[in-house]
Amino acid sequence: FAQSTASRTLVPRSPAATIRTPEVPTRTPTPRQPATPTRAPSPMAPPTRQPETPTRQPAPTVRAPATTASDPNVIRREFFDSTATTLRLGVTGDYEFSVYDREYKIFRKAARGKYTLGINTVPLTSTNESDIAIQLTARLVGAVEGRTIIVACRHTDSGSQYRVTISPEFRSFIIEKWIQNQLHAQPVPWRNDSAIESNPRDKNNIEFSCIGSEFKLTINGKQVASFTDIELREGSAWFTASPWKEVVGDTDARFSNILVTRGQ
Repeated sequence: FAQSTASRTLVPRSPAATIRTPEVPTRTPTPRQPATPTRAPSPMAPPTRQPETPTRQPAPTVRAPATTASDPNVIRREFFDSTATTLRLGVTGDYEFSVYDREYKIFRKAARGKYTLGINTVPLTSTNESDIAIQLTARLVGAVEGRTIIVACRHTDSGSQYRVTISPEFRSFIIEKWIQNQLHAQPVPWRNDSAIESNPRDKNNIEFSCIGSEFKLTINGKQVASFTDIELREGSAWFTASPWKEVVGDTDARFSNILVTRGQ
């Protein structure tokens, strides 16, 4: 997978979120504070950062995920029963990828308190797939302010993709369509939903299905969004964690129960 070094910051009205393989641009949201102290959904401000044009870098070597004998539709299963994994490991730029305490860890070191453009992604598929469902459990360690979880499907070599960005801080999310590394549309604009957990000790179970022309996002058992689109028919899948604003500090995210299956 190639990588992208540029990004956009996400600015919620909700916040907002660039890509190469495996580096991807992000959009930057500028959030407003939640309307009530009871974690009620808060309105988000429109994004102020413009999309960044990423440059591509050589993709890391990724071993092909093994399918199971019992279910050939399983593309990847990572439950971290041990430290063995076929997911990306090591240090790339300011990102560190590892397995720690039965979870997959993505740690992004803040560069002297300054926001740096570009994110590194973790490939979930070794080949292009047309119909898949991505499931994973994500949590942020420490501060959640300014940090996001991102999942994408049908990512092409030209940087086109469907991308979900989740902001636990504001209990909100957005689904975007990128064409050739440029934001093309927002099938689902920034939206608040109480199904999203914002406490750093709580986990968010995320499922993003891209099957035919139907796309669905489910968080913690609740379907929070769906849309139809036929422009991008196949591609790879990936996930990552990234800050969306400047001077946010380190980003530490943990993932578990990763399952990618072919749609029916």
